[in-house]
Amino acid sequence: MNDLPRPSFGERLLAAFLAFMRMLAKAVLIVLLLGLLAGAAYFGIPYLYRTYIQPMEETQAALTTLETQTSQRLEDLSTRVNQLEANNAQLQGRIDALEEQQSRTQAALEALQTVVDEQGQALTTLDDLQKQLDALDARLKDLDTALTSVQENTQALQGQLEASQLAVKPLFHYLRLLQSMEHLTRARLFLSQANYGLATDEIRAAQTALGDLAVQVTPEQADAVREVVDRLQRAQKRLPQRPVLAAEEMDIAWRLLNDLLPLLTTPPGTLSPTPAAENTPTPTPTPTPNP
Repeated sequence: MNDLPRPSFGERLLAAFLAFMRMLAKAVLIVLLLGLLAGAAYFGIPYLYRTYIQPMEETQAALTTLETQTSQRLEDLSTRVNQLEANNAQLQGRIDALEEQQSRTQAALEALQTVVDEQGQALTTLDDLQKQLDALDARLKDLDTALTSVQENTQALQGQLEASQLAVKPLFHYLRLLQSMEHLTRARLFLSQANYGLATDEIRAAQTALGDLAVQVTPEQADAVREVVDRLQRAQKRLPQRPVLAAEEMDIAWRLLNDLLPLLTTPPGTLSPTPAAENTPTPTPTPTPNP
């Protein structure tokens, strides 16, 4: 060991310088590495955040939003599915109803076809029916001609009947006047016998006999008829308290009727009644009326 040569000062200085340079290079490298690490940390962390972390956060938020939207859409879809199921049930019910209606329609068509077939069989006799209708038409024409002739005869008879009624009408009025005068004569007779009840009945009968004669005669004759009716009403009111005045009213009414007779058509024969008014009215006694 002692035989090895010792390094010289220059060698030792060179070795020290090389060691120093190696240390300096290591320090520079360390500083550079630390600078690079610091720069990488300063610039790399935001870059990494923007490049990886922020997109992940945005993706997470988007996923959360998408999950919420998906859940809402699923709920809407479930609601729509339920509605579709309900609509499907309604449609199924309608389909069943339509099928039932179709069955009924088919049955009705079959029944209609049966009726059509029956009518087709009935139409085979249409020619015979047409011939019968032609014969009936000819008979109806004959009946129409006969009916026209009957109507003409009826119109002629109607004219004759109206003429007969015009001829008979004055005679009818004449008879009603005679009937009223007859009742007045009887009333005057009962009044002279102090039988006021029967006298009143005869006055009413005379009024009934005149009836509505005032509206069936001429205006002059109607005035006379109304005056007669008025006299009879007065006579009826005066019984039984004033029989004398009642007798005078009946006599006046009798004379009015007698004067009215010549104004109407005089029937065959001569009227010769004896007016009770021509006799001097005798005051009627007032004994107890006979029943």
